[in-house]
Amino acid sequence: MGYYYSAYHFVDHSPKVAVCVLLMPILAHGTYDAIAMSGMLNPYVEGISFFVLIYFCVKMHRVARSKVFALVEKDNDRVKA
Repeated sequence: MGYYYSAYHFVDHSPKVAVCVLLMPILAHGTYDAIAMSGMLNPYVEGISFFVLIYFCVKMHRVARSKVFALVEKDNDRVKA
């Protein structure tokens, strides 16, 4: 959420980014809550789903981090010019 909020606030005021500001955390927390609170799934399926969710969150963090560094580099190049 932090990346998308920063991108919306400082760089791009598009509706797509505004939707991502709310949609990404809702999907992540909703998926986690559904897995954690569901008593109908097999514990092994819940465990595998949990690790898939963790992998997805780490992957999203890395993508957001690389986008932030790209924006910072772009800003630094603009300031130097």
